[in-house]
Amino acid sequence: MNTATFMATGRRKADLPLDVDAKGTLLGVPLAFFYPMSEINARLPVFVYGTLMPGEQNYTAFLRGRTISEFPAATEGELWLDAVGDYPYLCPGRGRVHGWLITIAPQVFAVTIRAIDTLEEFFPDRPGHCLYLRKRIKVIAGQKSRPAWGYIWNQPARPGFRLASGDYSTRHQVSER
Repeated sequence: MNTATFMATGRRKADLPLDVDAKGTLLGVPLAFFYPMSEINARLPVFVYGTLMPGEQNYTAFLRGRTISEFPAATEGELWLDAVGDYPYLCPGRGRVHGWLITIAPQVFAVTIRAIDTLEEFFPDRPGHCLYLRKRIKVIAGQKSRPAWGYIWNQPARPGFRLASGDYSTRHQVSER
């Protein structure tokens, strides 16, 4: 389902089917078929700032039991929410976005990062068709600067509103519209 279809149907990304099994296949096809090995093999921690954070709706399905460390962290940028206010996106900017730095266990890294890529509609071989891009970013965790994967908004428009706090957990408070 492409971004336009996704937006037109009103379905949330969490509602999309994701049948990645323990062998690393999606609908019976090895995920390596869909993704270049260079992306799969870069085992950086992942900076999450929305529905993948501990306690949020996608954490259990995608990350619970698959991590070896989870620390509060922040990165430079602006946090925006779609018009409904239930899914966030990170844009370049001078603000600070708060989230978690998550290290995925090595034995499940490839299948987990690919599952998250699918959730975030990131397709390494087709960057022009991605809702988000997975990029190396700099995060601050525990007073240290560390490299991590971050999912950055990849659309020309910024629908919705900016969350001035940069913290998804405050999304129910007043934000800039």
